[in-house]
Amino acid sequence: MKLFIASCSILLVFGLIDNASAKKYYLQTTTKVNWYAAFEACAAQNLQLATINSQAEQTDLENTMKAAGFANEWMWTSGTDQATEGSFVWFSSGQPFTYTSWSPTQPDLLAPELREVENCVHVWPVPAGQINWNDLQCSQLLYFICEDKICPNDNNNNCGHGTSCGCEGGNSGGLLNWYAAFEACAAQNLQLATINSQAEQTDLENTMKAAGKAAEWMWTSGTDQAKEGAFVWMSTGKPFTFTKWSPTQPDNALGNENCVHLNWYSAFQDCKSRNLQLATINSAAEQADLEKVIKANNMVQEWMWTSGTDQGQEGNFLWMSTGKPFIYTRWSAGQPDNMDRSEHCVHLDWYDAFDACKAENKRLATINSALEEASLEFQMIAAGKDCEWMWTSGTDQEQEDCFEWASTNEPFTYTKWSDDQPDDYGNNEDCVHVWPVPNNQIHWNDYECSQLLYYICEDIYAAADWMWISGTDLREEGKFVWMSTGKPFQYNNFGSGQPDNWGNREHCVHLWPNQTNTSEVTWNDWECTQKLSYVCEDKPMRCHCNRSKEEM
Repeated sequence: MKLFIASCSILLVFGLIDNASAKKYYLQTTTKVNWYAAFEACAAQNLQLATINSQAEQTDLENTMKAAGFANEWMWTSGTDQATEGSFVWFSSGQPFTYTSWSPTQPDLLAPELREVENCVHVWPVPAGQINWNDLQCSQLLYFICEDKICPNDNNNNCGHGTSCGCEGGNSGGLLNWYAAFEACAAQNLQLATINSQAEQTDLENTMKAAGKAAEWMWTSGTDQAKEGAFVWMSTGKPFTFTKWSPTQPDNALGNENCVHLNWYSAFQDCKSRNLQLATINSAAEQADLEKVIKANNMVQEWMWTSGTDQGQEGNFLWMSTGKPFIYTRWSAGQPDNMDRSEHCVHLDWYDAFDACKAENKRLATINSALEEASLEFQMIAAGKDCEWMWTSGTDQEQEDCFEWASTNEPFTYTKWSDDQPDDYGNNEDCVHVWPVPNNQIHWNDYECSQLLYYICEDIYAAADWMWISGTDLREEGKFVWMSTGKPFQYNNFGSGQPDNWGNREHCVHLWPNQTNTSEVTWNDWECTQKLSYVCEDKPMRCHCNRSKEEM
């Protein structure tokens, strides 16, 4: 086995020749960079950030690191799950992991102390004496490992150091996020597009028009994730030498736009900052007026946000600007379809989340007991939101460390903080959200109120309006009896959709206001351990006949 040592304008590299996997690795050990910059640095040298597809490749990489004296370093590979949480792929090839060498308890997805999800894979010496894998925040600064690009039409199965491999090709598959788009191209031995001249721009425009895609929004490989404002083509690692930005772009709206192609919330906030509101359409006349304005401004082919959303409750659309439900619609055929169960909008800061719940005649959530916590967890799991960070109404903005529920102005009587929380990180965390930390279990954390998260609304019913009666099906599920008399129900007044035995733990009956008409009182089944007011009644009189012995 020979040790290969070389240097170039960016990389100081080490690699192995004649190894078991026939792959050369190049260890960059002069400058620590984030994952994106590592990917770009390899691409700029016509290399790719490392992949590890077998035990042989893992062993060769370990031997390379040991021979070069870097066995104790943390070094980036191209592994990531940024496209889909938990589904790791090699970003350099777009291929899913078929071999892994994770350290014990890894991957663990989250780094709560740094407030950032862990989506990028590096190697490290854990346990001691071994080189294994770990997921880490992509923004962390590490050394990195490059390898020769894999080229399917090359007899040696690689392009060689410093040579060009692969090219862009035409493809317009389904809708994907930027990471998944990058991976989809790589998986076809293509690369996500670059645009380096007016000629290339013109060719792309003509191609899109010929394919009937001129009105579509389509990803390129442009990004400034490595360094804010410094745009490069991720496919090649080269900086932009030609641009054709739309007016006012790039604007990095809300500090979170890093890939080249305004989200709904940005639009909502932009209108609000101008003392305007994101549009509502409440009649055919308003629809016609809007169409005239769009046509007059030559914007007919554009997709443009209104304030409509069903984020509060699936299928119940309202205008977020006014809190009013739709009274007029003009959906396209087949819409709304909630494709992939993810078309709602919206992430909001804590204040707007509070207002959004209020606009729906609900309130931002409170959690007052372990049972309520368990109920919330179950609902988040059922809705596929158990990995989300979601606002509650908890806050200590009035007085530091004196947390209360802003929805009820009541102090906390129950808590389920994550370890070491609340910590008022940066002296700026005053609002409470739930998150899956630690160990993918729902706990609480304090966070900056200005951050954009999903949020949880709850119905506004005072506990005093919910009152126990003696109905129960504890003895046999679905067979309700009056516990006070042992008699089965001869009559019921359950509300719509009740009883539902939600979570398989609702076995006792209470009264509550009708959820659509609060002047009416209906029945609901609920957890028997919940604390409510209750209704007593006189015991029925029993007749006892005092008959003499003679009569008997």
